Amino acid sequence: MPTKRPLHPDLQKAIDRLNPEQRAVVLAPLSGNMAVLAGAGTGKTSVLTLRIAWLLHNQVAPESILALTFTKSAAAEMRERLEKLVGDQARKVKLTTFHSTGFQIIRTYGNRLGVSKFQCMDAEDGEAIIRRHLKTMPHWDKHLLKPYDRLQEVLVYKQRKHAQRRRMLGPNPGGQTPPETTYQALAPEASEIAPFNTADSYQAYEREKAGSHLLDYTDLTVLPLRLLQEFPDCLQEMQTNLKYLLVDEFQDTDSEQMELIRKLTGHWQTASTMVVGDDDQSLYSWRGAVPGVFPLFIQESQAQELRLEENYRCQPAILDCANHVIENNQERMGKTLRPNRGVTEALEVRKFGNDTLEAQGLRDQIRLWLRAGVEPKDIALLYRKSRFSARLENELRKSGIPYRVFGGTEFFKREEIKDAMAYVRLMLNPSDNQAFLRVVNRPKRGVGDKALSQHMDLAEDWGVSYLEACAGSKHKGVRDFGVLLKNLREAAALPPSQALARILAETGLKDWYQTSQTDLEKGEKQAERLDTLLEEATLFENQPPEDPSLTPLQSYLTYASLESEATSRSENAVSLMTVHGAKGLEFPIVVVVALEEGEFPSARNVNEEEERRLFYVALTRGKDKVLLTYAENRMSFGTYERSWPSPFLRELPKHRIKGDLSPKVVHKVAELL
Repeated sequence: MPTKRPLHPDLQKAIDRLNPEQRAVVLAPLSGNMAVLAGAGTGKTSVLTLRIAWLLHNQVAPESILALTFTKSAAAEMRERLEKLVGDQARKVKLTTFHSTGFQIIRTYGNRLGVSKFQCMDAEDGEAIIRRHLKTMPHWDKHLLKPYDRLQEVLVYKQRKHAQRRRMLGPNPGGQTPPETTYQALAPEASEIAPFNTADSYQAYEREKAGSHLLDYTDLTVLPLRLLQEFPDCLQEMQTNLKYLLVDEFQDTDSEQMELIRKLTGHWQTASTMVVGDDDQSLYSWRGAVPGVFPLFIQESQAQELRLEENYRCQPAILDCANHVIENNQERMGKTLRPNRGVTEALEVRKFGNDTLEAQGLRDQIRLWLRAGVEPKDIALLYRKSRFSARLENELRKSGIPYRVFGGTEFFKREEIKDAMAYVRLMLNPSDNQAFLRVVNRPKRGVGDKALSQHMDLAEDWGVSYLEACAGSKHKGVRDFGVLLKNLREAAALPPSQALARILAETGLKDWYQTSQTDLEKGEKQAERLDTLLEEATLFENQPPEDPSLTPLQSYLTYASLESEATSRSENAVSLMTVHGAKGLEFPIVVVVALEEGEFPSARNVNEEEERRLFYVALTRGKDKVLLTYAENRMSFGTYERSWPSPFLRELPKHRIKGDLSPKVVHKVAELL
């Protein structure tokens, strides 16, 4: 029963502002399971945050609450809001991502599987491992089989291997690690689900990872599942500590994540579970998201179904168009968003003769908006495929319009940032051969392919890591590198910003980037980003630690490994991004470009309903204005090809649409500038 003590004034004000649907979710009974179908712009982040605050107000122990989001930025936003409502209690709530949760489970119990120390690697490291393996294959044709494609095959193979293992082995009451089971024994039909030689690539990939004490992102889900299945005492301890689970963006949950939360909640019996999301914004079937996950959860957990349908973001015409479009999907639970706003303005559709005219026309329109007082950051250009950004960037750049491209190279995936973090990895883990190979010749130390190959053979003969073998190398550059890292390891106890400052000073990495690039402007930008890395590390030091058992530098390395994007979106510039990248964001003005058949919807995706959901997401990013464009001719492989309007445009209600301007009319607008 809810406590009778008075609410904190800030919490009371926040609850008073809720509409009846939101209030029903926040103040729902403390026991039982709930599925909250929350449409775009209905305030689900606020509702989730207030639900946690309500649990805390009712004297639920903060340590017994786990809230899972899909990005660290979303988790950080929720924690910041929660702190304003409940103070220091917010820091004790486990508010994190699926990957971070898996990381913590492995850190706590991984010794049961022989995983006592490890670091996370990213896809680029994985590609490097696969590339080295493919080079050993006598008939490898790099034009027919790319390392990235083989890596994806390996990761799918790996997930299926672990899924088969879980189905066949079951729990292990003895608490001992079962003997390794071969994939062939687990799945006799392996040849039907794995491309030729994938098993060999998988084994080489896992061997090299194990030798370097590295885990990939797939491990952060499959290994916790293995732990919780094979060691019931670990599972029981976690279930005892967890009483409330909240999952955001539930529609994007994949089968491994679904199984993980099943186990953590005792198949929905030991913890009260609330899942929140929107089946109309399910965009990741290609990444393993489970179709129909909401009905599945409701059926399994006997959850109460609640809905949030009052939209606070979009003006009525935008919302009406979005509703009309998404109603054409058959595989949905069904809901109709209602606008909270009164003023409406029709959406505009513009036709251009070709993609160059499209980019020029949008450049001119943006200039008009800016002259009318619109801030650049209030404008977003969205596209189905990232290749459409090039023409748009070119026109904006020539006109001096500030812009930022999102979804390109993320901060921690930049070449120079990965180099600096590779030094950190080696400081903390001398067995990290991937990090060694990355920076042994960065800056240049004269370590060529021949010297490196000889050194790798030496390390293998001695049975030690590449770094540990440096002392015995005949190559001066390799020996010097070993001495450098020995000295740097003394800085492992320093705060992250100081450790990184020492790395940049003693390796000369920043100066090397600044002076060695043939493109001086590029080198300056890389050096500036290394300065930004120091600033990011300083900001990180001011945050409360997620895992007090880690040293500050270990914590920062974990943060960098799991962080998807550390750059800020607050810069005052026009945003360019894919529709996938725009999910969860909103802008006063949204332009959706290249709305042509075969492009949006994409001819490569046979799932038309998912493509329609993408269009729905694009529309509902706009708050005040939405402009939709298409070209009659678009460049493809150097030649123009005739294109046709997207069939989604025909699904828009005609009374909510204006425009379909010809290129000549658009250029009359440009002449006025």
